[in-house]
Amino acid sequence: METNVEVKNDSTRIVSFTLTATDLKPHYEQAYKNAQRDFQLPGFRRGKVPMPMIKARFGKSIEIEYAGEIANEEFRKFVEANNIELMGSPKLVDIKHDDFGGVSISVEYQVIPVVNVEGYTGLSLRKPMLTVSDDDVDAQMDKLRLENSTIESAETIENSLSHVDVEWQELNPETDEPLADSKPETAHYFLDSDNMDSELRDTLIGKKLHDVFTWVGEAENPDDLPPRYSGKITRVQKVVLPDLTDEYATQISGGRFVNVADLAADVRSFLVRGSETKVREELETQIVSIMTDKIDVIPPDALVEHIAKTNWDEFKKQQKLPKKLKFTGEIKSFFMAQAMRTAKWELISTKIMQDEALEVTDADFDDTRTAIRSISPDSDVESVIQRLRQDDKYMMGVLHKKVFDLIIEKAILNEVPAEEFYDESFMPRQFDDALAMMGDAMESDEDSDIGAEIVNDEENQA
Repeated sequence: METNVEVKNDSTRIVSFTLTATDLKPHYEQAYKNAQRDFQLPGFRRGKVPMPMIKARFGKSIEIEYAGEIANEEFRKFVEANNIELMGSPKLVDIKHDDFGGVSISVEYQVIPVVNVEGYTGLSLRKPMLTVSDDDVDAQMDKLRLENSTIESAETIENSLSHVDVEWQELNPETDEPLADSKPETAHYFLDSDNMDSELRDTLIGKKLHDVFTWVGEAENPDDLPPRYSGKITRVQKVVLPDLTDEYATQISGGRFVNVADLAADVRSFLVRGSETKVREELETQIVSIMTDKIDVIPPDALVEHIAKTNWDEFKKQQKLPKKLKFTGEIKSFFMAQAMRTAKWELISTKIMQDEALEVTDADFDDTRTAIRSISPDSDVESVIQRLRQDDKYMMGVLHKKVFDLIIEKAILNEVPAEEFYDESFMPRQFDDALAMMGDAMESDEDSDIGAEIVNDEENQA
């Protein structure tokens, strides 16, 4: 038997086996025995049909049908003999029978590619200068007061700190009479929400319970009359904020702080940590973008598809999308492109780990120990750490963080004012495009089947 391996790309190989009639003989003998167990012809009981009769009448068809089994067996031997670590499922791509009783079999398979990583030291990175101002602290303190507020019924909408229910009735834009086929629908609004329409907020403030008003929407087409609605205020609730006192600070902190000043200092520390995390994320995003553009490597399809499908499932869960939505078209293309970059970075990062001989040390768990003690002082911290050490995914995450630490430590950091950074940043906001595409798809045909899940082509697998 002859074996030939063709390198299709970094991750993909095609191995071809050429078997002569002599090579195939033991395979076919086994195929005949397997077939004999199930054969039943007139005059013979099941499994008792003579072998010569089986070969004479069904030999050729049995041999053709058994080619897939031969491919599986020879490929398994090839993988074991060469100690190959496969990625995904191999695929049978070709079977050819020659005139001399031989057969040629080709199987495509994927492996983790060899990555040559260089140029990850001395990267030039843009670092946003994020600061925490007194106004930021005051805004966060106001947010805490809002989270600890109470709600009371009211007669008048005095300000934006109000919950309002409005019963809407669509009107005929020409007569202002209710449309015959429309039914009143009630909507709830918190006027201080970031998502609140500013014009509607201004319209509602100052109105009273049971007031009726007209609201004009936007026309879908320039030549159409804009839709008109009658709104009736059916419920008003005002938000009552707690007074900013030392007693309040003690209460919401569970006794950790006894005055407003200490609470404000803790809020400032919280915001500083958040800013540091955001800066770190921006640096990491730039590193991934630069390194995946710089290093030309093709990840295995199975790895890319796994990442894309995982991200899609998480996206659906976070956005609470209908379960019927599937995974093809523009949405799949978007997630596959994102997954390609992620897969490339995983290969690059893993190679850096190997080249730098990075290992997880006990010191890498110090921040985790501190976090556990702050949340649960009575916890058996070391038992938790020991469980984390057994979690391969967690440990790999620690190593990936150490790769980023190493690159950032050796990078050239160019500080950029936050306003300039986010105005000119080339980094995309994750999933914004996907949300836009999903919205377009759902608006165009809410009942349509947007696609099918990623599946393996089992018919072509060896």
